[in-house]
Amino acid sequence: MLMNFRKASSTEDVRQKKLAAIQKDLLDVLDNGGVGAFAANPELQFKIATLFRETVVDGFSMTDPTPIFTERREGRLGDKHEFTKLINTLRVVKYAPMSEPLIFTPRKAKYTISTAMYELPVGIDLQKILTRQHEISEFADMSAQAITRHYVNLTLTAIDTACATGTQDIRGRNLRTAAAGVDLAQAELDGQLRRMYASGMDGLTVFAHRYALDPIFDFAANTDNANDELRARGVLGVYRGARLVSVQDEYNIWTSAFTSINGVDWEKLIFVASGTPGAILLERDLSALNWQELDPERAWFRTGVRWDHGILVHSNWRYGVIELA
Repeated sequence: MLMNFRKASSTEDVRQKKLAAIQKDLLDVLDNGGVGAFAANPELQFKIATLFRETVVDGFSMTDPTPIFTERREGRLGDKHEFTKLINTLRVVKYAPMSEPLIFTPRKAKYTISTAMYELPVGIDLQKILTRQHEISEFADMSAQAITRHYVNLTLTAIDTACATGTQDIRGRNLRTAAAGVDLAQAELDGQLRRMYASGMDGLTVFAHRYALDPIFDFAANTDNANDELRARGVLGVYRGARLVSVQDEYNIWTSAFTSINGVDWEKLIFVASGTPGAILLERDLSALNWQELDPERAWFRTGVRWDHGILVHSNWRYGVIELA
């Protein structure tokens, strides 16, 4: 794992070569035999759908931010998932001869996690592929971006809810800071970092929209350690030992909206996460339910990727949220 990031199964260059190969195979069939030839070749349909889904997941893995916030676990369908947290109840007591000694034993807290099913359905208009108006790589890239938006929203909504106004850590310090202005002040960020460092946390990450992070560079943030690979994943630099990571919000022309977390514009939220996650992201494999189909009359090739996942925040004090005015 690269600084809490997932590793894709292939590089971006290999991913683009796979997509180009898919495009070539599809055009060869369409140019020489049309939609009918493609309809008569279910093996090619399956190959294209499988490679498409693989490259989409690879594209997402290159920018997946969830390892910053969560411990990822995999489960099987039909199983009930219960997680335990070991609590140290042992302590030293004064020894009293001739008396019955006190005995202590660790305790366990138990948590259950709920999951929900999600799907990314994609429709590829073969006429537009045939007339070179679109390439399969465009669908794959947009699909990977859509998955990233989904996971960012899913994860940050859970963290934001766990750090609601008035929520405090075990020392009575607020997990949420209401900023005084539209720009982050140094004292506001320093307060959250100090709270977390004082509790023994390390490997901190400050995660936000680039617009919200920009004032931190006026606080003498360091950009030297952000190499090309890290910059591609949103790493901008370091401030007081904490990495600065951004995901640029993408205005959705179709819905005429920006991303929001619990109704708050993503641009106004700054999340601080410990290097040791305080949440579990449980994912159950639904690849057996992935699908593809061809509508020869409309000349549409459709495929879908399915997941079943949910998040449990068990140690909310490992996070901090700053909400800008």
